[in-house]
Amino acid sequence: MAVKTNIDMVSIMREGLSNGQGVKYKRLSDVMERGILEGLIEPGRKLPPHRVLSDNLGVTIGTISRAYGELERLGLVVARVGDGTFVRKRGMERQRDEGFRNVSEEPRQYFDMSRNMHIPGQETTFLAQSFQTLSTNAKFLQDISAYTPDAGLPRYRDAGAQWLVQRDFHPIPEQVICVNGGQHGLLCAMMALLRAGDTVVTEQLTYPGLITAARMLGIRLIGLEMDEEGVLPSALDEVCRNHRVSALYCTPTIQNPTRRCYPWRGAKPW
Repeated sequence: MAVKTNIDMVSIMREGLSNGQGVKYKRLSDVMERGILEGLIEPGRKLPPHRVLSDNLGVTIGTISRAYGELERLGLVVARVGDGTFVRKRGMERQRDEGFRNVSEEPRQYFDMSRNMHIPGQETTFLAQSFQTLSTNAKFLQDISAYTPDAGLPRYRDAGAQWLVQRDFHPIPEQVICVNGGQHGLLCAMMALLRAGDTVVTEQLTYPGLITAARMLGIRLIGLEMDEEGVLPSALDEVCRNHRVSALYCTPTIQNPTRRCYPWRGAKPW
């Protein structure tokens, strides 16, 4: 019966892949979404393994990972470490969303203290004063009106290298790349180091921006069990034994969104 179930499910996906619209992973996720909502793929059903499905459909494992990831984002399926991906019970679906956004257009009525977010102060006044001073600097105006090097202006990279100096760690400017904020830096790092279909392990409750970037790149995330001090080493060990892990992402200080800080275990902090 298990074999027949997989064949039926593969037939549904193959039809959606042939007749659907858009990129391949969206065709697969759309037809699977319809099958789940219409009851053709019943709650509790285990979806075929990524490699089996990619071989049967003639697509990459990354395509399957992105399709399953889209279903998981909608709350239609749940992935269990070392066990597979299963259809959720009905009533647990959530509305489609546009992913994580750092900026809200809604009027701010209060400050969210549950996350490590910036609270505005007098920086706008200081910035205005700085711009007034720099406006008389012809070299500065020339620099900001022209194209800049891909890795950033040399003086910015030099300032970054000096700021990063800690104990015996002395980076040089050539090792520093300027990015437009942490979210952009995270995306650049993932694009440089990972490929679609790779697996990244992270905290069970992790930075929403990481989830958005991983979905866009087709990267699979596995959440690790945590305690009051962060990720459990035993959970990391278990996942590494059962999965081919490409990277570990964690935030050791003021973890977003839990605000937990990893202990130093006897070492002196920077």
